[in-house]
Amino acid sequence: MRILLSGYYGSGNVGDEAVLESMVQEFKRRVADIEMVVISASPELTTEFYQVKSIHRYNLIKILREMLKADIFVSGGGTLFQDSTSSRSFWYYLGLILLAKVLRKKTAVFAQGFGPLRKNINQKVARLVLNRVDFITLRDDESYRRLKEIGVKKPPILVTADPSFMLAPPGPLEGKKILSLEGIPMDRPLIGVSIRSLPRQAALEERVSKALAESLDQMVRKFNCQPVFMLLHCPEDIREANAVINLMQEKSSVVFRICHPKEIISLISRFDLLIGMRLHALIFAAMNGVPMLGISYDPKVESFMKFIDQPCFSLDESINADSIIEKIEAIWSARENIKADLKKKQKGLHDNAALTFELFYHHFGCCLKTPEIIEFAGIKVDNISLSEAIEKVEGFLNSHQPHLITTPNPEMIVASQTDNELKEILNSADLRIPDGISMVVVSKLLGKPLKERVTGIDLMLKMIELSAQKGYKVFFLGGEPGVAEAAAQNLIDQYPVNIVGTHHGYFSPPGHVGDDSSVIKRIKEVRPDILFVGLGAGHQEKWLNRHLKELGVKVGMTVGGSFDVISGRKKRAPQWIRSLYIEWLYRLITEPQRWKRQLALPKFLWLMLTRGR
Repeated sequence: MRILLSGYYGSGNVGDEAVLESMVQEFKRRVADIEMVVISASPELTTEFYQVKSIHRYNLIKILREMLKADIFVSGGGTLFQDSTSSRSFWYYLGLILLAKVLRKKTAVFAQGFGPLRKNINQKVARLVLNRVDFITLRDDESYRRLKEIGVKKPPILVTADPSFMLAPPGPLEGKKILSLEGIPMDRPLIGVSIRSLPRQAALEERVSKALAESLDQMVRKFNCQPVFMLLHCPEDIREANAVINLMQEKSSVVFRICHPKEIISLISRFDLLIGMRLHALIFAAMNGVPMLGISYDPKVESFMKFIDQPCFSLDESINADSIIEKIEAIWSARENIKADLKKKQKGLHDNAALTFELFYHHFGCCLKTPEIIEFAGIKVDNISLSEAIEKVEGFLNSHQPHLITTPNPEMIVASQTDNELKEILNSADLRIPDGISMVVVSKLLGKPLKERVTGIDLMLKMIELSAQKGYKVFFLGGEPGVAEAAAQNLIDQYPVNIVGTHHGYFSPPGHVGDDSSVIKRIKEVRPDILFVGLGAGHQEKWLNRHLKELGVKVGMTVGGSFDVISGRKKRAPQWIRSLYIEWLYRLITEPQRWKRQLALPKFLWLMLTRGR
C-alpha cells in the first residue's frame, strides 16, 4: 500500500511534527508492505527524521507524480482547512484533495481540526470537495460542529483524538538534559510557558503579554518558582516570549534549543505546571499528567481543555493578571488531585487516537501486521515478546508515573468473568503479559497468534538483570514468612542487584492488628523503583492497584508464586516439559492439591470456544 501524506510538515512547528511522527510510527507499525511519501516544506529533514521519502510542498510536478502512484491520499493532522490567517493555505490543502479526487484516488481527512471558515466562497468549495472524501475523522467536537454547519454530510464523520497521543512519553531524562544544557535551575518548581502570536490583534496581544508578565512575577514571589518559556514554533514564538520577558521584573528562562516532539514531551514532564496557548503544549502536558492552564486563542484550545476538564481562559479584553493568578492558585493547591485525574484520562485519550488508525485500516482494507492487543473473553492481553516487554519496562522506569504490570493467565481470565473489579484492573494495566501456553494455542486458533508466551517469572528475572545493570532498587512483597527473604538472597548471590527490602504476604485487612499499614510505610521509606507483589491471583492485583500511587514506585508487578520458585521452595517444570505444553500436568503431579485450580484450564477453553474471542 502506498500513501501520500500532506500536512503542515517541515515548517518547524513541534505540534505538527508530533502528528507526523505518530502517523509514520503507527502506519509503519501496523500496515504490512507500506510505502509512505510525505509532502513537506523541508523534505531533506523530514526524510532524515522519519525515514520516509519526502517531496517539497511546492514541487507540483513531483506531487503529481507521487499522486499518480499513490493508493490513498491522506490529509493529516493539524487545522489545515481554515481562513483565519489567510485563504492561501486553505486553497492549497483543499486543492490537493481535489487533485486526488480528479485522479480517482482514495482520500482521507485524518484526525484534523476544522475551521473557522469565514468566507462564503471557501465554505461552498469546502462543502463541495469534502462531501466527496472517502474517510473523515476529526480531533474535537467543535470541528465536527463547524463541518456540519457548512453542510458536509458524507462520509460519516467521527470525532476521535489528536494522533500525537499515540506517542509514548519518553520519560524525564531527556528533559532534564535539555534544562541542564540551557542552564536552567532545577532546584525549585518549574512553570512552563508556551505562547504564540495573535495575528491582526496587536492591542489584545499587548494586553495578554502584560497580564502574563505580571502574573508570572507574582508566581515567582509566591511559589519561589522558575518560569521556563518554550518555543513550539521556532522562530515565530521568540518575539512573543521576549515581549512577556521584557515586561517581567523577576528572572525567567527560555529553552532556545530546537527540539523534536519527544524532547518537548520529556521537557514538559519536568514542569510542575504549564501555562499554554499552543494546543500541543497542552496535549503534551496531559500526556505527562502535568497540571495546566489553557489560554484559548482558538476554539480548538478551549474544546480540548473542556474535553479533559481543565481550566482555560478565552482571550478577550477582560483578561488580566488577577484572574490568571486566581486560576493558578486554584490549580496549585489541587495539583496532586489534578495529576491523578489526568492519569485516569490518559488511557482514554490514547484509545481515542488509536481508534482513528483502526477505523482507517478497516475502511481501506489495509493488510495489517499481527495485532498488538488480543482479547480473551473480554480480557486484553499485550501481544508482546519477552524482549519487547523488557523494553517497555525500561520506558516505565524512565517515567515519573507509576505503572502496573499484570500476568493474565487462564485462571485469571475465568475468574474475571464474575469479578468485575479484577477485569477492570487487568484491562487497565500498563502491561499485560500472556502467561499461559493455552493462550498461545487458542490465539492461533482464533487467527490472531500471540508472538510467544511471556511468563511472569521470566519477565521478573529479566527485570532483576536490568536492575542490577542500571542500579534500580527492588522490593519483594509476598509469600509465606521467610520465602521472600530467601528469594532475595538467591538473586543477590547471582546478580549485584539492590533489593532494599522484603516482607511476607500474611497481613490482616485494613483496620485490624497486623494490617498492611506498616508494610506500606516500610515500602515508602525505602523508596524502591520496582515492587514485586506475590499475594495470590486476584488479591495481588487488587492490592497493588489500590496502593500503587501512594507507594511511589515506578513499576509494580504481580508475580504470583514466583518467590516460591526463586527461593527454591518449589521447583519449576523442566524446560522439556514446558516445550511440550504440559507444564499443567507437571504441576498437577507435583502438587495434587492444586486440582481444583487446574479446572480453570478446561473452563477457559470452553469459554473461548463459546465466545470465540
